[in-house]
Amino acid sequence: MIRSPRSGISMVMVLLVATVASCMGDPREQPATLPPVTAVTRTPSTATPTVADDAAAENAVRAVYLDFLANRNRTTRIPPDRVHREVARWLTDPELSKSLDSLAAARKQHLRNSGLIKPDIMSITVDGATARLEDCMDKSATYLVDSRTGRRIAGSAGSADVWAVSDFKKTAEGWRISSTSSKYKSCVDR
Repeated sequence: MIRSPRSGISMVMVLLVATVASCMGDPREQPATLPPVTAVTRTPSTATPTVADDAAAENAVRAVYLDFLANRNRTTRIPPDRVHREVARWLTDPELSKSLDSLAAARKQHLRNSGLIKPDIMSITVDGATARLEDCMDKSATYLVDSRTGRRIAGSAGSADVWAVSDFKKTAEGWRISSTSSKYKSCVDR
């Protein structure tokens, strides 16, 4: 709950007046009866986000994104009964549902991610409770593996130049990726 500075000052003034009033006058006299306290109305802060708030949001978005990429390979190895809870650490719908469907399909086909994505974040734009991250990632060291044999799937190597765009939503749990898209083209040819 956000308290406005005025409501805090009002409460302090009421307490101060009550304290002073009870301390004044002849101690043999009856203390003055104060009127009942009425509900205090609190209005949310209308302060605009500061540069520090935007920087904190950008850092949080970056951290979620990089953590997701670092754990990408592990998501294809998570047991089906735990995959939703684990993937929800980074994703929210509609991307969460899309990814869970992809992971289920990969599991049925005995496919698993392998290799590392090298991110090169170009920009992060925060607008209130949404954000967009653009990445010129190198997926050339990624490939698929047959989960039964552990062998690399021929022709499954990623591209060296992928322009990836991830949209984020700020949820009760923090920043989460809500949608992604990729373009397999040079990032400088936007």
